[in-house]
Amino acid sequence: MGDAAVDQVLDGFEAATATTSLKGRRWTIEHGFIVHPRQIERMKQLDIMLSVQDHLYLAGPSLRKYWGESRANHVTPLRTLMGSGLVVAGGTDAPVVPANPFWAMYHFLSRDTIQGGVMGAGERVTDRGAILRMFTLNYAKMVGEDQAIGSIEPGKSADFVLLSDNFMTAPLNNIRDMKAIETYIGGHKVYENK
Repeated sequence: MGDAAVDQVLDGFEAATATTSLKGRRWTIEHGFIVHPRQIERMKQLDIMLSVQDHLYLAGPSLRKYWGESRANHVTPLRTLMGSGLVVAGGTDAPVVPANPFWAMYHFLSRDTIQGGVMGAGERVTDRGAILRMFTLNYAKMVGEDQAIGSIEPGKSADFVLLSDNFMTAPLNNIRDMKAIETYIGGHKVYENK
């Protein structure tokens, strides 16, 4: 999760490339709470993806207490990561934390936390389309299913949800409280919130 762990994982990935290239194999670093520019460059050289979650949203005050203000504000530097050209996939890390993707999306758009206010505002991503792609198409890329799912287009499964509000235009604060009204997999309704 921390920068020392990221270095250890990258050292291992680099050692693995001595026999086989990782390019195009979708190897991924999970979490990457604290990531530095030199590590981002190493990830790009290795063609590594990164999966991020909203732990700061849930634990902001604890991270501030134990890691200090500066380090806590740097947790999951999403704007920097997305701007680097890395493929970044979004998730919730459930069942370790609540499985609410709207909390995670809201956090990445606002950098707000449940109890600690806004932390690391400079890493806020304001492009809602980019956040939506992070949780859909980029996640599908990460798990190797982007030819079948992750976006609505010919030849792909008709997987989609009807939401309680319009993600692209709703007031920012409404995003954290959005709900799935209906869920479709392969064009068939599999869930309905009555």
